[in-house]
Amino acid sequence: MGTQPTLRVVFVCTGNTCRSTMSAHAFDAQPAAAGLADHLAAFARGTDAATDGTRADQRAREALGSIGLDDGGHRARQLRATDMPEQACSSPWSGTIPQT
Repeated sequence: MGTQPTLRVVFVCTGNTCRSTMSAHAFDAQPAAAGLADHLAAFARGTDAATDGTRADQRAREALGSIGLDDGGHRARQLRATDMPEQACSSPWSGTIPQT
């Protein structure tokens, strides 16, 4: 993809190691499969600076793998004002994840 997509979707959760990461990768698979990758793209961020640089949680990587997706070596990044371009929409996630 050589240019910025028309619409960028930002998935946001606390740590950017599970929910937002999985959501962004699952979302990106849909436009790519439909030939719309130049028009729609997702990325993930977190609200907690303490997780910056952390790998995606192993359970998240396994869940993505179970549906044929890869996290691409994702590293957590904190949401910043510059991450919100004019043509972006966000999908915040909150709450707790049940421990298994």
